[in-house]
Amino acid sequence: MTTLQLPPSNAYVQSPIPCLIRGALWACAALLLACDEPTPVAPAPSRDEIPKRAIQSAPSAKASSPAGGGQQPPNAPEATDVLSDEQFGRLVAGLSERERSFFSENLVSNEGDFLKAIPWLEKRRDRGGVFIGVGPEQNLTYVALLRPRFGFVVDIRRDNLLQHLLYKSAFDSARSREHWLATVLGRRLTEVPLDTESESPQPSVEAILRRVVEAPRDAGVHTELVERTLDAMKSRWRIPIEADDGPRLNHLCAAFSRLQLDVRFETTSARPDFPTLGQLLAARDGKGYQRSFLADVRDFEFVQRFERGHRLIPLVGDFAGKNALVGLARWLEERRLRVDVFYTSNVEQYLLLDGRWDQWLRNLRALPHDQGSLLLRSYSDRKRPLPGLAGGVFTPLGQSWNALLSTPAPDSYFDLAKLSEMPPGPKP
Repeated sequence: MTTLQLPPSNAYVQSPIPCLIRGALWACAALLLACDEPTPVAPAPSRDEIPKRAIQSAPSAKASSPAGGGQQPPNAPEATDVLSDEQFGRLVAGLSERERSFFSENLVSNEGDFLKAIPWLEKRRDRGGVFIGVGPEQNLTYVALLRPRFGFVVDIRRDNLLQHLLYKSAFDSARSREHWLATVLGRRLTEVPLDTESESPQPSVEAILRRVVEAPRDAGVHTELVERTLDAMKSRWRIPIEADDGPRLNHLCAAFSRLQLDVRFETTSARPDFPTLGQLLAARDGKGYQRSFLADVRDFEFVQRFERGHRLIPLVGDFAGKNALVGLARWLEERRLRVDVFYTSNVEQYLLLDGRWDQWLRNLRALPHDQGSLLLRSYSDRKRPLPGLAGGVFTPLGQSWNALLSTPAPDSYFDLAKLSEMPPGPKP
């Protein structure tokens, strides 16, 4: 969700639903929640050639007690973390806030160097904690790399919540990586191949993208996807539907149908240096390996199980707000869970400019964390270069959670970036 300019302060998108009715719906959902129990160019190495340490679980670090909590439990099997339809819906509805307007349409990430965060994520892989992120599909890759117990995507835009629910519906029905992507792009596969881990060699991302774009476009694919999403919101998840949710879902699908793999982050116009969806899905790490969630069947299937188990929960929320992160902190404390990674993109830039840094720190202190917890932000050196960066449009930077809480408020986002760690690996 990295952006280049400040959105209007305190500008909210108004829903056609009368305020009293909408307020009552969210209040009821909140009450239900409270009652709930718990890059080499060629030749690129094949995935099978990646060292085992890059695809197997890293040794779990011994977890310390989360801030304000007791002994941290050991890693639990995935099955113990599966939520019911009702529990998922209560979290989405009960923790979400009123949306705020934003100047851009963030259909895909604009952080072309997002895989430079891999060493930080793999160091914390399988620690048994929680991931929090912001924005669209980049979070799916970070979940695949981190292997958390739960993930939460917190964004001020309701469109982002709806987009993740569309992705979720596509994961529910997908029989393979190819099938999932074809559904998102509105294409009808004549044959739906099944992904198998034993298939050797696995089809490359390029092969998957090529087969998908060769499939015929079919408006019915998106019609069915929107209908399934709205039906699940109403009947399965019990998430209150706003009057313009249907048109918004159709608008999201229309953008993917029109632009296909060329969809990219847009402000007033698409910039050629922002990566396209196709480029993001085929992205390579510093060693030349493709590492997006679509690059390997094991990562895709993990994310698919994660989605089907209701373990990735999208929320409408403000990092400095009074409900989303505050309520999430309580939920995590009750379950003795800790946040391992909080991917903030460059949202902190706007919190500083908007004079709401103290509220952001208040929410960070409330969220359970330990000395290994990481804040993962992005920085663009286009206007003000940061010493040590290679000159990418947006580069991930890391900072210890506790280090930020013990640091005086920075004067600018540039000053905050200077306090951060550079991506691990060779320096320019």
